[in-house]
Amino acid sequence: TSLPLAGLLGSVLGRVGSHPSMKVVLLGATGATGKRLAKQLLAKKHRVTAIVRNTKTEALAPVASDANFTQVLGTVLDFSEEELAKHVSQCEAICVCLGHNLSFGGIFGKPRLLVTDSLKKIVRCVGKSDPKKKIKLVLMSSNGCQAHGTGLEEKYSRADRFLLGLFYFLLPPHKDNVLAAKWLRSDAFKQAHPNVEWVQVRNLHSHTPLSLSLSCTSVLRSKKTKRKSIEGAK
Repeated sequence: TSLPLAGLLGSVLGRVGSHPSMKVVLLGATGATGKRLAKQLLAKKHRVTAIVRNTKTEALAPVASDANFTQVLGTVLDFSEEELAKHVSQCEAICVCLGHNLSFGGIFGKPRLLVTDSLKKIVRCVGKSDPKKKIKLVLMSSNGCQAHGTGLEEKYSRADRFLLGLFYFLLPPHKDNVLAAKWLRSDAFKQAHPNVEWVQVRNLHSHTPLSLSLSCTSVLRSKKTKRKSIEGAK
């Protein structure tokens, strides 16, 4: 499927059963894609809980006063599971737009598995109050994260495969994104979280954050989001 990414993320959520809106937990809300996704989800009357390191950032100023928008100060990794569950256990959907800061410390410093570890923890906590509850999950991924076993694998040249292998071992953020997507496709995930319907979305080469954010809302409306990998539009 080829759709723009933040709209794609938002469309995955759509409706659950007969509910006119959903309660969504959003990670990475202050980033280039996340802030646009927050705006679009609220425009569709979803209730958004954003876990952020800074509640005073201008990135969220356009939505900060919305009655359906809640900011929780902190990070997923810093909260205990009990604390985190208090904030997100009633959520019906998860949007993960996390990314590493493009600085030396952000790329090579800790936490090196920011996306992977945050993803695993938030999934556990959202389903804690009701393990049988259906949950929709959207993971913003990146180029080079192959969707093995989905029929959507890309064809890379030998040189590209060599470079991607180098990136995996030399650039922690790339490895982090690969491992996060790989976990969603693993048997361990399927067995532990059978009620989580997920989709992995990413931008194509020339995408702007706006086009990425525009495509997430349409995927969330989809009734068939389970275990897919979707690309953003050109």
